[in-house]
Amino acid sequence: MKFNERFLNEVRSDFLTRLDKVQIQVESEWFSGVIESKTVNGEEVSVVATFPQFNEREVYIESSRVVDGSGNEVAVQDERYNKIKGHGLMINITVPIKEVIEDVQQNTLARQSR
Repeated sequence: MKFNERFLNEVRSDFLTRLDKVQIQVESEWFSGVIESKTVNGEEVSVVATFPQFNEREVYIESSRVVDGSGNEVAVQDERYNKIKGHGLMINITVPIKEVIEDVQQNTLARQSR
C-alpha cells in the first residue's frame, strides 16, 4: 500500500509553504534573505535564498538557518565562511526528510520496560 501522488503533492506543497525564511548569521545577528526556490526532490528539501543586501559588503558568515512561519528554527547549517565584497550571496540549504524510526522504537521500548 502507498499514498497516491495527488495526496503526496498536497503534503509537499503544505510542507514547503511552512518554510518562511532563510537567514544568515553575521556578527551574531540574523539577517533574512529572499527565498528564490523551495523544492522537495525525493527525500530531500532544498531551499535557496539570496542576500542582495550583502552584495557590496565583505562579511563573515557564522551560520545559516531555515525558519517556519511561527518563527521556529527548523534547520541549521553551521558552515562558516567569508563572503568577499562585490560578489553575490546565495545559500542552498538541503535537508533530508527522514523520521528516525530507531529513536521512536527505543523510546517505546524504554517506556514499556518501566
